[in-house]
Amino acid sequence: MSEDSWSAMQLKLAVWSALLLAVRAEQTCDYARYGVVPDVVATAPSVQLDVTFSSGEAAHCGNELSPESTLSPPKVQAPVDPAPFYTLLHVNPDAPLVAPYLHWLEVDIPGSGLRQGDISAGSTEATYRPPQPFPGAGPQRYVYLVYRQPARSAGDSLATDEETELRYFFNVTGYAASRRLEGPVAGNFFLEQLG
Repeated sequence: MSEDSWSAMQLKLAVWSALLLAVRAEQTCDYARYGVVPDVVATAPSVQLDVTFSSGEAAHCGNELSPESTLSPPKVQAPVDPAPFYTLLHVNPDAPLVAPYLHWLEVDIPGSGLRQGDISAGSTEATYRPPQPFPGAGPQRYVYLVYRQPARSAGDSLATDEETELRYFFNVTGYAASRRLEGPVAGNFFLEQLG
């Protein structure tokens, strides 16, 4: 294959990927139907966050995923403004005794990286903890939210694996207000349960 043919094929693939991402972004979730609004946030995000796990399973507005498929952090992607920084939150508003529970918190994610599905340039405030639904409690909601930051954060870490109690009773709205975050600008959620 010639270099020109290869370049043309790469360009077509990039255009199709961008179009697919734009179409997915316009398909917003029904957050009120599942109680994400008002249980987690007061207003629903206007853009759908693409959340895809290495297992190939993906969050899609309340679909049910298996616990085995969500053991590792997912790839997250959204058609956001590439210039500013963003914060990614993953919470479970249904965790027995400690709800809402913070599963993951990344800050200072460049918009250009989030657009490409690469959040590695961000900073981890709370490492990823996989969903662990309580046996017999029925489906639990696992919510991903992206907020726009007014500026790069000061770098103070919220929680580590040793500071589990900081993840308990996590107030998404309070956290967003304390950091002057805008949004949520993107989001998605899925359900998970154990027999």
